[in-house]
Amino acid sequence: MFFIDAHGEKIKSIEIFYIDFAKMCIENFLALVYIYELIYKLKKISLIKKKKLNSFKNDDNLIEKKVKRNELCPCGSMIKHKNCCGLK
Repeated sequence: MFFIDAHGEKIKSIEIFYIDFAKMCIENFLALVYIYELIYKLKKISLIKKKKLNSFKNDDNLIEKKVKRNELCPCGSMIKHKNCCGLK
C-alpha cells in the first residue's frame, strides 16, 4: 500500500504493509475510544457539580437492594432469583 503525502510543495511516498496499516488503524480506534470515555466522565462530573446527577454509579459501586423471590436475578441470567442466586 502506498501513501502520498503532499504537504506544501513536498511530495513523499511511503510504502507500508497491510498488517502495519491494520495495527495503526486499531491504535487510532483505541485512542478514539479513550477520548470518548474521557468526555463521558467529564460530562458526568459537570452534571454532578450542577446537582443534576447524584454521583457516579459504576458496576463495582452499585447499591445493593433486597431482591424479592419472584423478581429476575440481578446477575443477568433472566431466571427468577429464587431459582438462580437465591439458592446459594
